[in-house]
Amino acid sequence: YDENVKRNLKWYILTKASENYFSKYKEYPRFKMGKSELSNFIDEIKSFYESDETKSLADSISIEELTNLSETEILVEFLRNSKLQPAPIISILGSIMSQEAIKLLTLCFKPINNTLIFNGIDTTISVFEMK
Repeated sequence: YDENVKRNLKWYILTKASENYFSKYKEYPRFKMGKSELSNFIDEIKSFYESDETKSLADSISIEELTNLSETEILVEFLRNSKLQPAPIISILGSIMSQEAIKLLTLCFKPINNTLIFNGIDTTISVFEMK
C-alpha cells in the first residue's frame, strides 16, 4: 500500500474502534481522557485490529502505529478532532454517494464495493473491501 492508503486504513480502524467503544461505554473517545478510559479505547483498537474484518488489510500497518501517543501520531490527531463537526466532509461524501447511486441504477459502471474512507486532511479517498 502507498502511504495515503495506509493512513486512510488507520483512520478506518480508529473510527470503527471508536464505534465499538461507544457501544460499550455510551460515550465516544475524546482528547482529554483519563488513563483508564484511554486504556479501554486502546484495547478496543487492538481488538478491532485483530478481528476478521481487518485481517486481510491490517498486515500493512502495525498496532504500534495505531496506539502511539506521541504528538505526531494518528491516535492523538484522531482524538483531538473527535468533537469537530463533519459538515464540509458530508457535502463531498454526499456527491460521491449520489454518483454511486447513478452507477447502481444505470448499471453502466461498477459501484464502490463496501467501505470508502475520505481523508479530509490529505484530501485522499480509499476504498476497502472488508470481509
